Amino acid sequence: MSEALSQQERLRAITEKRKKEAEIENKRRQLEDDRRQLQHLKSKALRERWLLDGAPSSGEDEAQKQLQEDEAKTKLLEETILRLEQEIDELETGVPLNKGEKQGNENAPDGPLKAVENGIQQPSPDQNSKKQITGIEAKLQCTNPDAAIENASAEHPITMVFMGYKNVEDEAETKKTLGIEETVKAEFVVIEDGESKAGNEGAKNDQAPPNGSASSPDKADAKKEESKEEGNSKEKQPCKCCTVM
Repeated sequence: MSEALSQQERLRAITEKRKKEAEIENKRRQLEDDRRQLQHLKSKALRERWLLDGAPSSGEDEAQKQLQEDEAKTKLLEETILRLEQEIDELETGVPLNKGEKQGNENAPDGPLKAVENGIQQPSPDQNSKKQITGIEAKLQCTNPDAAIENASAEHPITMVFMGYKNVEDEAETKKTLGIEETVKAEFVVIEDGESKAGNEGAKNDQAPPNGSASSPDKADAKKEESKEEGNSKEKQPCKCCTVM
């Protein structure tokens, strides 16, 4: 008896398993068909909107009515697809979803439509509150800069703000800022003797003027007379033999 009961239970489990697999397969096929139909309705609605912009006033009412019907069908298909996905998950996992989760999933398609307007995603209130709390924490941390520098890390970085250049009016303060406070100045002094100074002055006098003109005639005549006197003195000097006699 026990063997017969165990065999019946096995057959029943196998039958239920096959039934569940067949049900899952049917739901998946229906899900694929609904997705294709939804894609077709979306493209059709887009084309009707495009035609509605250039349609005359006489056919505008009919086109608007058809567009509303297609949008209603699209919404219904979206709900059906979502329900089929939930049923497939329940059959595969064997764990039924809670009512709260079902309601949340049913309202999921409406969430992105409300959050996105004209292609721009609007931030949620939770994100704004988080940003405001972060700003308050940053201000509180910056009240003690020494502690902030000690506790700096990759998670809590320190932001430095450039406050502009400082205008230093004092010259000493400027040198201190530039690092040239203790600069030493050296001067080169040349000390000359009297003879070398006189020789340099004579050489300067003998040189021609800078404009390239000839030296003055008085200086030239004086030089000629000096050379003549030197020649006469050499000629008048007696020889040694004459001085002996």
